[in-house]
Amino acid sequence: MPMIPPMLMTRSLARIALVFLLAFGGTARAAPPADGEVWVGIALSGGGVRATAFSWGVLQAIAAETLADATPVSDHIRFVAGVSGGSIMATAFTLRGMSGLRHFRNDWLLADVESAMTATLDAQTVLRGVDGRATLGRLLDDRLFHGATFADIARRPAMLRVVASDTAAAAPFVFDAITFGALCTDLSRIRLSDAVTASAAVPVVFAAVPVARYSGCTWHEPPAYAAARADEAAHPAVRLLARTVASYTDPAQVRSVQLLDGSMAETYGTSGFIAARAEGGLSPMTDAEALRVRRMLFLAVNSSHENWWITDQLIPAGRVLALSAYGLAQRLRNGGDLDARLSEEGITATMRDSFATLQGALGEWRRQIVEWRCGLDQAALDAMWPGRPADWACDELVVVVGTVGFDLLPDALRDTMNGIPTRLTLPEDSIDIAIGAGTTALRAAPAWNEFRRLLRE
Repeated sequence: MPMIPPMLMTRSLARIALVFLLAFGGTARAAPPADGEVWVGIALSGGGVRATAFSWGVLQAIAAETLADATPVSDHIRFVAGVSGGSIMATAFTLRGMSGLRHFRNDWLLADVESAMTATLDAQTVLRGVDGRATLGRLLDDRLFHGATFADIARRPAMLRVVASDTAAAAPFVFDAITFGALCTDLSRIRLSDAVTASAAVPVVFAAVPVARYSGCTWHEPPAYAAARADEAAHPAVRLLARTVASYTDPAQVRSVQLLDGSMAETYGTSGFIAARAEGGLSPMTDAEALRVRRMLFLAVNSSHENWWITDQLIPAGRVLALSAYGLAQRLRNGGDLDARLSEEGITATMRDSFATLQGALGEWRRQIVEWRCGLDQAALDAMWPGRPADWACDELVVVVGTVGFDLLPDALRDTMNGIPTRLTLPEDSIDIAIGAGTTALRAAPAWNEFRRLLRE
């Protein structure tokens, strides 16, 4: 078994954008990447339609880059997570691909969502919040998803993870089979528009989106979650997610789950990747993908304002306080006894260390992939990949991880982006500025440029 060298990290001195580079084993090859050698994952933050437009600009720039076989890099995106405004882009891309989003600017970015919402306002909605599924959800179906459910994306090339906030647990809520299995609910029947509406349900504006809990099913807890719940030394964000999902099986704690904006719980949708890893094996990769991959890129796209809500230098305290206060009311209403102190610690760690958590999870995943590949005997390799390249090496796997955000923009453009409000509807010129800013930020991102260099070695 080859020894895995320590992880190497480089930092752009001019910007805060981080690059996490794992370049271990094997030698650089002059040949262009073959099918299956490239794997890309993205996680998209919230920020209203500003975030959706910024993320669209990032995706357009990714699609403009092609491999030696002329396929765009966007065709190799295999994992997408999103919160709030980022969940709209994440879900639309997963469902329709770049080829199905040619009119995305007109179909969604320029839609007057707020006018459709204000038309439903009355004394009741002012007090309780707008019914997101009847307003935002309906528009999403009319313009983008057309009634599609999670069953419709099960066979798509990319795995999707939409993340909302569980208000009672003050924790991330991941739309995946594990979570809905704990709720005795079939994820495949859930509309994509309902998931995105929950992820984008800004508190006060929207009423919480309820998810019912049923009984009479048997839930098999993933070993990774069971281990995290039992290990006090486990990462707080991982332990929070595991404990929260397990609580859904207890009717004394949870009668229903009330969901709000995912960006209240975390920045990028990191919990979506943690949950995907908990599915076992080498998820979110298949064994066939894990055997062939040589170059991996994971980008965390941050479209949030540099100063959002009530913040200090490290912890988004305003979000913690808001979600914890809302969650306390929910716990009292539902009679649950989930430990509020643990939840607040966990959500704080989730937001503060979101990118660091992602880095650590990807590093461990890389280690497991290499260990699995190098542990295969010749017969297994021949059966799984007959005719594999002669220069294939089990430990040749490079992983690049980085952020794409406003800090990468020229000063004037950064100031402009920080001045664009977090709204569901924006003027056309603001939309176009945000799209262009996404493209500009990606092209300036150290991680993206390192990945492009690796593809051309």
